[in-house]
Amino acid sequence: MNLFENNNELLQKPTGVDDLLPDNVKKYKVLKKQIIETFKLWGYEEVSVPTLEYPELFRESKGKSVEREMFQFSDNTGRPIVLRPDFTPSIARLIATYFNKKPRPIRLCYSGKVYKLGHSMSQEKELNQIGVELVGDGAALGDAEIVAMAVETLKNLGIEDFVICIGNMNFIDSFLSEIGLSNKESKLVKETLNENDLVKYYSLTKQFDISEKARDLLHHLPKFRGKKEALVEVKQKLQSFKAVSLLEELEVIFVILEGYNLQDKVTFDLSLVRKFDYYTGFIIEGYSKSIGFPLCGGGRYDNLMSSYGKDLSATGFAFSFDTLMKLMPEKFIEKSPTKVFLSSDKKSLTKALANVRDLREEGYQVIVDLEGISKEDALERAKEHSTDELYYYYDNNFYLEKI
Repeated sequence: MNLFENNNELLQKPTGVDDLLPDNVKKYKVLKKQIIETFKLWGYEEVSVPTLEYPELFRESKGKSVEREMFQFSDNTGRPIVLRPDFTPSIARLIATYFNKKPRPIRLCYSGKVYKLGHSMSQEKELNQIGVELVGDGAALGDAEIVAMAVETLKNLGIEDFVICIGNMNFIDSFLSEIGLSNKESKLVKETLNENDLVKYYSLTKQFDISEKARDLLHHLPKFRGKKEALVEVKQKLQSFKAVSLLEELEVIFVILEGYNLQDKVTFDLSLVRKFDYYTGFIIEGYSKSIGFPLCGGGRYDNLMSSYGKDLSATGFAFSFDTLMKLMPEKFIEKSPTKVFLSSDKKSLTKALANVRDLREEGYQVIVDLEGISKEDALERAKEHSTDELYYYYDNNFYLEKI
């Protein structure tokens, strides 16, 4: 009896997860290899952290909201365990545990999956990420290094249709406070900006009990964006606010990027927000016109390490593997090795197998027929397997045909 016959439920997978077929696995591995090589050229060392963590690690760094997005269960002792919803707290824990004597700054990179319940059935629950963390860094110099790495990595992948956007969470918090919003109202504004729903945002700005001048500035906040030159103009418009001093950090980042000659792909957006509670200043997101989801995201988290007993500043970012897979040019996918179907009649099987190892050592991908069939049948099977060549042995003779 066929186990799957008349039972479609066995063939279903949970919503929000995907299978990767051979072509995409190949693309995935090439993508990871090229990104990690770029990271290593910048001095970043690769580490790996467990998929399973204790929930306290993320509650400490991300607040109570994380409860809604974590897959939680218990181990055999009854202690709660989660599938990691975010890499950064795990990397922070690793650094606090093992890197006490390592020279600062510490440069680490990683890749793997994070797991999030999401708020709807359509949201992805298993996400592939690859990123870096720079811990014990030099503030703006460190942030600029993060931005430069994001730009250079995308260019090295042959992706040209992108822009890296930078902002500052401290600026937004200070600005919203200065125009008279309460903490609750400020949180609502940031949540709405994070949803990128401007219709909802503009409707929200009309509801607050603030001056018309403050309302007008709040209304224009999403328009405070552009290249370095536009940042000078925005600073003049906001010169009466204390928050404007925080924009000097963005100016310094632009100056450093000019030194790298990578400023052409970078803009600022003063309405940019990140939802994680641990971000303290500089933030970054990457976008492409070709796709509706961020390519990457991250920022500065100077207070997170202190949660683990280490008073260290830190910054970092991560790429969405799944998004990059959709943008990566085909020319950057490594050419597959020549695929050979090797077969023989029953008398010549031993002789045929003697050549398999030599072919593989020369870099051929060899599929061996396990039955001993006729040349005609072998040719048919070679086509079915989408091979490039047929090697067929019979009566001490050898036959080669290009498919």
